[in-house]
Amino acid sequence: MKTRYDADWIIKTAMGIYNLTVKYNSRFTMEKAITRATERAQRLNEALADPTCEIDEHDHIIKVYDFKNIQSLDSIYGYKMYCGD
Repeated sequence: MKTRYDADWIIKTAMGIYNLTVKYNSRFTMEKAITRATERAQRLNEALADPTCEIDEHDHIIKVYDFKNIQSLDSIYGYKMYCGD
C-alpha cells in the first residue's frame, strides 16, 4: 500500500523539527527528530487507513463521527442523564 507519509516526508519533517528545536535545546539530536517524525508518520498512515479519520492540509488528524444514529440526547447520555432536565 502506497502511503502519503513515506521516507521523503519523514526526512523533510525531521529536518524541520531539528532546525526548530536545536535553537532552544542544544542537546537535541537529528536521531531524536527522525524518531519523532517516524512516529508521526505512523500515526498519520494509520489515520489514512481508518475510515473515521480525516487529515487536513496541515497534517492534523481529525476524527469524524457519524451522527446519523442519534435520535435524541437520551441516546447519547442515557435517559434523563443530561444537564438541563
